[in-house]
Amino acid sequence: MRNFVFKKLSEDPSLAKIAPALLYRTLGKALPEGMQNAAALWAVCHQHAMANRKSVEAAGVTGEGMDLGDNLFDAILAGPSAVIMSKEEWSDVWQRAPGGSVNFNLPEMLAAAAQLNSTNPQETTAELPFLLSAGERRSFTANTIFRNPEWRRKDKEGAMYINPEDAARLNLGDGSNARISNDRGALEVVVEISDRMQRGHISIPNGLGVDYPDEQGDTKTTGAAPNELTSTDLADEFVGTPWHKSVPVQVEAIG
Repeated sequence: MRNFVFKKLSEDPSLAKIAPALLYRTLGKALPEGMQNAAALWAVCHQHAMANRKSVEAAGVTGEGMDLGDNLFDAILAGPSAVIMSKEEWSDVWQRAPGGSVNFNLPEMLAAAAQLNSTNPQETTAELPFLLSAGERRSFTANTIFRNPEWRRKDKEGAMYINPEDAARLNLGDGSNARISNDRGALEVVVEISDRMQRGHISIPNGLGVDYPDEQGDTKTTGAAPNELTSTDLADEFVGTPWHKSVPVQVEAIG
């Protein structure tokens, strides 16, 4: 099979884009029940074995030629939980870098770094005078998949932290309600005054703003979803990640 697969890939490299699906529909049918999804690992095992034969053999897998990749795949299928697929010494790490050194000469990064001392970024405006740190980790936050709010012992509403001086100027107090808004949307939050926040900065935690049915079956939403205010228009120019920790917003008291 392996000769057929690699022959077809060499004839039509575009098949590599759908290789996992092809392997699932072919090799997957011959695998044990419940292991069909592992078919995609067959190609990965061969790629790894061809590129790192010494490391794979050091992990205890043997095999001549392309048998090494097949045997590594068989070991993964037979392993009840996990399999060591390669093993290296620290001295081997440097062999991965051409010439034994790491090239930090990244022209785009160096050009951007050269601008740091000559720029004066203005992240806020008169219309959006606050910077929101969206998705702050706190004592009782978790990934968004955790929806039941009852497990949270503190800060169940996911309060907006704000500096005391800013809170006084906006007529906000502990437990009051506020609206955070920008061009993307608006969120209503509970306020908590915190002297750990700098003036002009606010924060809300991650993992909230999702629906959960209560004991009566009624759907309720706890806290606010910070990504409702983040935008790809304000993002890292190299990797495209939004600036979650510096989102320009407006804050106002409500209720």
